Amino acid sequence: MKAKVDKSFDVDHPIAVVWEYLKDPSKIVSCVPGAELTEKIDDQNYKGKVSLKFGPVAAKYNGQINIEKEDADNYELFLKGKGTDSRGKGGANMELTGKLEDKADDKTSVNFSMVISVTGMLAQFGSRLIVDVTDHLTNQFIENFKAKLDEENPRAVEVPARAVEVPARRIDGDDDLSAVEVPARRNIGDSGDTGAVEVPARKASNSVNAFGLLWSVIMNAIKRLFKRS
Repeated sequence: MKAKVDKSFDVDHPIAVVWEYLKDPSKIVSCVPGAELTEKIDDQNYKGKVSLKFGPVAAKYNGQINIEKEDADNYELFLKGKGTDSRGKGGANMELTGKLEDKADDKTSVNFSMVISVTGMLAQFGSRLIVDVTDHLTNQFIENFKAKLDEENPRAVEVPARAVEVPARRIDGDDDLSAVEVPARRNIGDSGDTGAVEVPARKASNSVNAFGLLWSVIMNAIKRLFKRS
C-alpha cells in the first residue's frame, strides 16, 4: 500500500544556506519526530531507526537512508529509505524528492514530495490513515526544520537609529538659553537705545583694592617729599 504527501513552504534564508542544511542527513533526520541516525556508512549511506504510531499501533523500524541524487547546481535532492519492523511484522519504504527555489529578499521556497510504501500489519489501516499520520509528522518536520535553521543561521537585524532629544541648556537652572531676553545697553544720561548689550562692571577683588590703596599712599608721600624740597 502506498501513500503520497506533497509539501511546500518558505524560509527566510538564502538558498545557499538552506541547501547546505538540507543536504546534511544528520540535520534533516533530527527534524523528523521519532527518528535518529545510528551509523554513517559513507557520505551517501546512513543507518538509523524510526519510531512511529499509527492509531493504536506503535511501530519501530530499523533502516537505512541512501542519497541517490545530490544536484547542487539545481538544488535538487533525492533520497531513499527502507526499514524493517523490529518485531518482523512488516516494513516501510520511503522516497523523497526535494527541490529549492530562490525567491526575492533572500528567501527560499522548499518543495518536496514523499511517497511511502507500507507492508505487513500497518497496511491494514489503509492509505487514508497513513496519509493523515504522515501529513501530521511532515508538519512537525517543517516546524522543526524552520526552528533549527533559524537557530543555526540567525539573520542580522537592522536596528533603526533613534533620535536623541537634547534638552536646551538653562541659565542658573531656570531660564531657557533659547529664550533669554538680553536688555539693550543705554548711554549714561541718554534715554536713547544704543542696541548694545549692557555688561555690568566687574567688581575688583579685595587684593586689587588693597594694592590700589597702598599705591595711592606711596604716590602721595612722594609728592609731599618733592614739594618740601
